[in-house]
Amino acid sequence: MNNETAGADTQSAPRKTPLPWWRSLTVQIVSLALGLGGIAATALTYYFPPRPRPVFMIDSVRATLVDAERDTGLTLLFKDRPLPPGSKITAVRVYFWNAGRSPIWANDVLLPVQLDVMDGAEILSTKVLKPSRQEIGLRVETDARRVVLGFKVLEPNDGTTIQVLLLGTPSARLSAAGSVVGVGSPIVITQGASENDGSLAKAFFMTLVGILAGVAGFTRATWVTPLPGRRQRALLYVTATVTTLCGIMLLVVLFLLQTTPPQRLL
Repeated sequence: MNNETAGADTQSAPRKTPLPWWRSLTVQIVSLALGLGGIAATALTYYFPPRPRPVFMIDSVRATLVDAERDTGLTLLFKDRPLPPGSKITAVRVYFWNAGRSPIWANDVLLPVQLDVMDGAEILSTKVLKPSRQEIGLRVETDARRVVLGFKVLEPNDGTTIQVLLLGTPSARLSAAGSVVGVGSPIVITQGASENDGSLAKAFFMTLVGILAGVAGFTRATWVTPLPGRRQRALLYVTATVTTLCGIMLLVVLFLLQTTPPQRLL
């Protein structure tokens, strides 16, 4: 009899079901922390402080104008200068502008801003295709290995588009040199690729941390007992709203960090 009663008590005992993950106190605290951190990171990454940002963007499409290695029998002359047999001449479009939020004055340039060609290639000539404004006082000087840019002032989105004729390897790399007060050397990016100054990498790292924290909160939800009452529900609603807004802000920041040339240079 006692065994039957014990069996009935055992069967009637309620099962302990896992708590919904969104009710976990851990999830709420982590979400609130990530939300506030997202707001702070957004402000620090994009809005503060305003500073200049000189950028070279290399067009990913390079046009091969002459390929004497393929077209045998050609004798190439460039400005009455004989070119070596099998020479290749490639046209590369380069965008240069101030992608920052404050101007770059001539006095801010500590070392000349320039674009250097590598891999044994040689610069035959350069042509300014589209300066943003005549008022910037743009100057372009060229030798066999570099293009040096000078200007009176570069306000935000001021710059120029340049066509560079290269002799040698069509895929020759281009690097930037120079120094600007508060910035250092200009950055070089390829059109359509992520920039190499680390901003996008930091943003994606923050997103990854958020995902891992969410997974950890989901796992902990089966063990953490939530606080009862209205206070917990209010905290849940606040954190859900804050994290949603911060997620939207993070997407906006990621979009803004995708560097593209100003429309006036295209």
